[in-house]
Amino acid sequence: SHQNNEILKDNNFENFKNRLKEVKDAIFNKRKTIEKHQKTIEDTDAGMFDRNTKYSAEETQMRTRLENLKIGEREIKQTVKPQLANLRNEIKELNHEIVNDKKKMEGIEDKIQKCIRSLELAKEAYIE
Repeated sequence: SHQNNEILKDNNFENFKNRLKEVKDAIFNKRKTIEKHQKTIEDTDAGMFDRNTKYSAEETQMRTRLENLKIGEREIKQTVKPQLANLRNEIKELNHEIVNDKKKMEGIEDKIQKCIRSLELAKEAYIE
């Protein structure tokens, strides 16, 4: 019976050791899972931070581009439009001048024709 008690004690001790090992393993596995999740969360946070930083930089770039476009638009309104208006006025003036010059030329043509006729008449009169 003393020997049986020893065997029982040994069995109980073995069972206890095995149970303890199972608990330790379970705790170890839980810890590993938690660390893995923690890593995933950290990576996700880091990824989101990087993406937010990238989007923020892109947004800043776009705002800058937009500002530059607005500046360009203002410059066009202030400089190019008045220049175009001036060019249009110059073209109108030139057209008027051309029309007037044509009229003058036609007037000169008429005078030349009259002179030629007068010369021919004078020549005929002289010959006669």
